[in-house]
Amino acid sequence: MTDIVRSKPSAPPLTRVVQLVGLASIVVGTWVLFDMADCEGLECFAKFIGVLGVGWGVVAVLAGLRNMFGFICLIGAIILALLLAFATPWFSLPFLAVVFFLLRVSKDKLKPFYRNEPEVPA
Repeated sequence: MTDIVRSKPSAPPLTRVVQLVGLASIVVGTWVLFDMADCEGLECFAKFIGVLGVGWGVVAVLAGLRNMFGFICLIGAIILALLLAFATPWFSLPFLAVVFFLLRVSKDKLKPFYRNEPEVPA
């Protein structure tokens, strides 16, 4: 009797890139928060940016979960990054080009990665 064991698919490139940028965002956001501990005036606005960076980074890192919540985090991270990219027009076109390229490369791998299948005993 042979049992077929399905291995879990590897993460799509889009998910990995979002996770790496999210990790970098957490690091930079934390650095900004600790660096601006003694701010005055308009410098205190950097704390808000640091909190946003850490928050977005956490959502982006959670995109690696292999369930519907991870997929929702991936979509949320992309939408939040698009909103930021459109706030600064010079970054919006290169960002859109990178996202569309990664979506094109990852489109066949997204569904198997985030699908919640029951585990088959070996």
